[in-house]
Amino acid sequence: MNHIFISYSSKNRTFALKLADNLERFYNVWIDREGIKGGLEWEQAIEDAIKDCAVFLVIVTPESNESDWVARETIRAEQLDKYRIPVLAEGVLPLRLLNPHFIDF
Repeated sequence: MNHIFISYSSKNRTFALKLADNLERFYNVWIDREGIKGGLEWEQAIEDAIKDCAVFLVIVTPESNESDWVARETIRAEQLDKYRIPVLAEGVLPLRLLNPHFIDF
């Protein structure tokens, strides 16, 4: 339990990877760039990474607000009582992220 999990829409991949690269200078970061195979292995890898993370960081954009996977990951992080940090890159915070403090980019 020593990494930051980054949740994002694949449409915002460039921003997410740049953020991960910058954070990796100081922290351990888990982002799905490792080339996880599809199907159950992919889902299990994400589940395990959320369970083991110290911080759940979600990049908020109009695209991530429409993403079922970002919603699922965020809900799972909340269920597991993970420290959640929304990063508002664009748009507005969705209902599920209104309580935590957020970083406005």
